[in-house]
Amino acid sequence: FVGEYIPVQLRQAFGEIPLSVWVHPGQEENAKFIFQRTPDMVEFFSRRFSFRYPWDKYDQISAFDYAIGAMENTGITGHNDRVLRGPGQLEEFNPDFENHSGNWTAEAIISHELAHHWFGDNTTCRNLANIWINESFASYLMMLWDEHRLGKESLDAHTWMALQAYLKYVEKSHLIRPLEYRYFDSRSQIYNTETTYQKGAIVLHMLRWVLGDEDFFKALGYFQNKHKFANVESSDLKTAVEDATGRNMQWFFEQWIWGGGHPVFEVGSHYLPDRKKLELTVKQVQAFVDGQGLFELPVEIRIDVKGKSTRHVVWAGREEDFFTFDVSGKPDMVSFDGRGALVCEVKFQKDLDELLYQLTNDELPGRLWALHQ
Repeated sequence: FVGEYIPVQLRQAFGEIPLSVWVHPGQEENAKFIFQRTPDMVEFFSRRFSFRYPWDKYDQISAFDYAIGAMENTGITGHNDRVLRGPGQLEEFNPDFENHSGNWTAEAIISHELAHHWFGDNTTCRNLANIWINESFASYLMMLWDEHRLGKESLDAHTWMALQAYLKYVEKSHLIRPLEYRYFDSRSQIYNTETTYQKGAIVLHMLRWVLGDEDFFKALGYFQNKHKFANVESSDLKTAVEDATGRNMQWFFEQWIWGGGHPVFEVGSHYLPDRKKLELTVKQVQAFVDGQGLFELPVEIRIDVKGKSTRHVVWAGREEDFFTFDVSGKPDMVSFDGRGALVCEVKFQKDLDELLYQLTNDELPGRLWALHQ
């Protein structure tokens, strides 16, 4: 006997997959409120990855003094009862009083653990060196759920916050490591939130930008179906992406899965009025240490002139790159990765007028970057 529990029935997913929440007496209304979107999540992930939820049912149970926030098991997830809340209560699961917001809301926890039924329970990491396949995907899928429900800027905000958490961790700890890693000294290092969860999620967000939405989701659906109920490792994901898209992804996996760290870009721009040209200098100034060298990757440059935007994708890959763009006049803004697609730091000296323009005209990650400047 572990306690007195009452089942709360949710809408069946696809009209036939039973979904229940098990709580102690008196918690039913809070359970109905906080878990109400579970059927929508099951259907959303099923359609997004062209792989229907593969189990006969899905139960969720809350428990007093649960050792961790939550833990997925095939067909059932255990939750700390702190996840329960009613309308108007704080969304954050563990409030962080050092930051204005965080990635981990109660609903994010619910979608994260459900996401493991695709990445973790259907495709399962072959060993703990590949645990990122479980945790990075579940962390990104909870952001995809928010994008679906709340819009693109919600995803942009979550990826921005994940990037800041990762960069802050690296600055404080002076540690970098690959996502696939075999030399952990303790369990806490394996499940390091800033790397295994947050960096991994934004690496996947970057992969989405590199591939484009159509190829990205096609590749993940192919991966789920090809490796149904199987053990996988990073090379299996790489091969699946290549098979599904016809694109060589060795460069990406070498840098972001099997390599560590991230680029630090020092950017400078110079407008040539006589020639109506914009010159852009991009330097990589990160420390070149074992496990972190030069990065080669695409970058979107947005140039606004008199309120009109042009976008250019260039490849940065050397210690110092030079690019020249035709412009119709002096730019109001030159935005380097304003969409926040990359895992990187950007150092770009700008005058106050350009920062104020960027603060109100760029995409959300670029606006947040300008605000911090």
